[in-house]
Amino acid sequence: MPGSGKFHIVSVREGIPPIGADIYDENTVKPVISAGNGDVWTLEEFESERYRITLDSAWASRQDDNNNVVVDLGSSASKQVWFIRSNGDGKYTIEKDSIVWPNLGWTLHGEAPKSPVILRLVEFPNDAQLWRFIKLPID
Repeated sequence: MPGSGKFHIVSVREGIPPIGADIYDENTVKPVISAGNGDVWTLEEFESERYRITLDSAWASRQDDNNNVVVDLGSSASKQVWFIRSNGDGKYTIEKDSIVWPNLGWTLHGEAPKSPVILRLVEFPNDAQLWRFIKLPID
């Protein structure tokens, strides 16, 4: 498991830059997590395999009403907890913290820069649903 710390989160797809958060289009209210930007993410292990994933410790990742994965400012109580499941060989899924199976997990919606990360069922993960965590040195 990745453990707590600062990371780049990268799709296992070749040529996709590390994910970040950006305004996807003019109809988006909250920044959507998307391909590009190379943002530094903080993973805070909440319980075994359950994590809070934030940007700059204040911008928390969460699901919105349209199944986009977004970030917004919020208290620690409002930060969504995600289940990070190993699929071997350093590949992971990032799923809702739920006992339902198959679960909804982070899915890269395309290969172009700014392609959004959305939630889709993760039954047999494909390369759009598998991620690597590149740990960054502590400042």
